[in-house]
Amino acid sequence: MKRKPDKTTIVLANTAEAFKIQLMQSAGTEDGQAKIRIESDLSQRAFFWEGDNKIVVTPHRIPRCLFEANIQALGYRAVKNLSPKEEAVDLSLAVIKDAKLLSQLIDFAKSHARIKLTTYATTPSFTLLIDRFKQAGVSIEAPENPAKLDVVAYLDSKVGFREVVCRLSRSFPQVKIPIGFICEGHAEAVKKVKYFLNEGKSCVLKVNGGESGWGLMILKTEQFSDGTEVARYIEKQFVTDPIWVGDRLVVGEYIHLNSEISGGSPSTEVYISSSGPKITYTCEQILTVMASF
Repeated sequence: MKRKPDKTTIVLANTAEAFKIQLMQSAGTEDGQAKIRIESDLSQRAFFWEGDNKIVVTPHRIPRCLFEANIQALGYRAVKNLSPKEEAVDLSLAVIKDAKLLSQLIDFAKSHARIKLTTYATTPSFTLLIDRFKQAGVSIEAPENPAKLDVVAYLDSKVGFREVVCRLSRSFPQVKIPIGFICEGHAEAVKKVKYFLNEGKSCVLKVNGGESGWGLMILKTEQFSDGTEVARYIEKQFVTDPIWVGDRLVVGEYIHLNSEISGGSPSTEVYISSSGPKITYTCEQILTVMASF
């Protein structure tokens, strides 16, 4: 009998779940449903997380031809792709509700000496899923499950990130951040945009909980003849897209990209443990004129 590896991984591709609040705000519209489908399809990237010997749980199955092609290309031998019977934005909750799938994952975890549960984002539902494993007597490693979810939400927000980096820049001169403002409402944000344009500077307007270019406006000086025109443009976006409703805003100076350096918008992910920081991946991120990544 072939011996199973001592350590294996369950990968939870909860990409859409991470932006559940934003996605559900517009779920009743055709455009909103399209955004949900895009996020669900992006979960297929989870195939590449971790290494061999894993189960990848996605909102819906990865197309078989793509799954098999990736298996062959990477030389993997023990990768399975599972999904709940009912697709949902909240993947963790969908797994919990699918008794058969949850039982299958628990049995898989019990059959290995060490099991790691990794995810795209730590959410309240993800912590509930971890509790289900613990209640079943499974001891799992969940290094991306911090004790305080409010810290995760803060650091993952535009306002939180800006405040933290501003503090870091005072102690570490090599850490630089564009001039910008945190705004409590639409009227204040429009005033700050006008300030930049009056100074002859393009700027970027971001909603606190935006993601992947959704909830982001790039406002360049050559686009508008005066403050009235830019205000009219911004207000139209505020009214037509629910992403802008009821959240804080950040207005910052636009930094002109050099596309010859890492695509113009390099993206690096760092995991910080008790032993220090570790770069898990770095890539060339392409930022389009429509502010999508």
